Amino acid sequence: RLLELTATADRAQDAVEEIVSIVQRKAPKLLDGLTDNNKAQIACHCQTKLYANDEVVFHQGDEPDAYYTVIRGAVSIYALNSSSKDGNSSDHHKGRSKYGVFITQLPPGESFGELSFN
Repeated sequence: RLLELTATADRAQDAVEEIVSIVQRKAPKLLDGLTDNNKAQIACHCQTKLYANDEVVFHQGDEPDAYYTVIRGAVSIYALNSSSKDGNSSDHHKGRSKYGVFITQLPPGESFGELSFN
């Protein structure tokens, strides 16, 4: 389960409070030092999204469109190389060589997609 920060429409107050509560429990450093008003403003642009096991969130080279925080589960990060594009990668991390070379795994509370802020 990921928290996705995008340019979404405004949310109802109860949805905003739920998102702030989830983030404070699962990724407290994300909102550290912000006022309640700032937290609510950010939460208005967030949504929780469930991804299936092995579902790709985005591919290397895709235009960044969201900032993600892992709420439950983990996200594996892979980098493409010439052999992974051909399906011949020598990296066999959990049988997922089709995704490329395994870089790291992000646990709950960690974030990715910072380039979407540019």
